[in-house]
Amino acid sequence: MWPFATRSPLQRDDEEWQLETWRWLLEVLGGIPDLKLRPFVVPTKDFFPPTEAQGHDRALHVFDRVRDLMGMGDWHCRLVPQPEAPDAKVSEVAFLKFDDNGRSPAGTYGREGNEVVITYDPKLADDPVGLVATFAHELSHDLLSTRPEPPGGWDNHEVCTDLCVAYSGFGLFGAATAFRYYSGATSWGYQKSGYLSQAEWTFALAVFFALRGQSMEDGQAWLPSHLMNGVRRSMKYLSSKPELLSPMRKVTSAVADFGKH
Repeated sequence: MWPFATRSPLQRDDEEWQLETWRWLLEVLGGIPDLKLRPFVVPTKDFFPPTEAQGHDRALHVFDRVRDLMGMGDWHCRLVPQPEAPDAKVSEVAFLKFDDNGRSPAGTYGREGNEVVITYDPKLADDPVGLVATFAHELSHDLLSTRPEPPGGWDNHEVCTDLCVAYSGFGLFGAATAFRYYSGATSWGYQKSGYLSQAEWTFALAVFFALRGQSMEDGQAWLPSHLMNGVRRSMKYLSSKPELLSPMRKVTSAVADFGKH
């Protein structure tokens, strides 16, 4: 084999699962026509008009914008802040945050009777990128709540939901928050968010751009160089393997129109 052949950025099983899930999303949400109607959301005032609101009112402002951008503005749901909890510190100069090690999740999705209830960590009110990523994920739960079993079964519903965030046009926010490192004069640490790795997010962004026929450079102004490089690598790989996406380009029968419940 030629030693410089283009290789997948993902492990084989991860690539196969993601491509299968992309096809599933197209089939249950409306196909390529639906995907092309989705906005590619970036952190600008055109998508998120400024507000003087603070705290929960600010979160509600962002929540309503995410709902509108996902075509879910008329879907009834209630947003509730979680009880505040202190950060876990390793020492006076170091801290680590883990969603799965005792820290409250950034957000949750559930139902109380017939009412959808979404909760969020109130500290995210001062982290607009994290807030948008969290709301897009939890609203994706609602978007997929009436769909059939996803690839890999219900045990994979969280990672499928993350991929729905990319499908819905919010992949930039998911990629940006998947792993964030903090460093200052007196402290350091990192925070992980979501269920996909950064490599999986950049692959998902490449699929999103490729299926829409959109230039990947539309994300350059908003992605750190290492993430943009991941998108470029994924796009190069997908371009070398057109057979991977060609079956998806034929999924055109709309199961549900964008913005309809």
